[in-house]
Amino acid sequence: MMTDWRGEIPYKNVSGIHSLGEGVTFEWLNDGQIAVFNVPTPTQSVVDVFMDAVTALVRTWPTDKPLLILCDGSGGQSAPSIYMRTRVEKLITSPEFQRLHGRFALVVQKGILLQIVKLFIYAMRPRLKGPHPNLFFTRQAALDWLEEGVLKLRA
Repeated sequence: MMTDWRGEIPYKNVSGIHSLGEGVTFEWLNDGQIAVFNVPTPTQSVVDVFMDAVTALVRTWPTDKPLLILCDGSGGQSAPSIYMRTRVEKLITSPEFQRLHGRFALVVQKGILLQIVKLFIYAMRPRLKGPHPNLFFTRQAALDWLEEGVLKLRA
């Protein structure tokens, strides 16, 4: 059952899939340790809903806990838009994001353009502060990487 979003991310003890608007959904996995956003398409209205929700989560996240986010855009019909890349870049260069540690996984459809984006992310990663981004072509691979992060970041 989906519930309506009221401008805040549901508390970690609230289970289920929550509608954020424009087809974007949110859920907690791994007992509230992994925040999952399902993003259907990279249109501007969808990107705004998704990025506003991620920004709200980042702003309230405690600095002593790893932030683990999965953005699943694998169901989308096209590559991430320039608008989405701009919003993501604004977020990951923000002081709120850079004060945190953890992992940020993005699941996208396979394609040559996205292979190039993946290489770009790998090249950028050492210079970024904050949760480390990574690009995946399957949700399971992204979840495996995030769950590995739960263990590594606790140690």
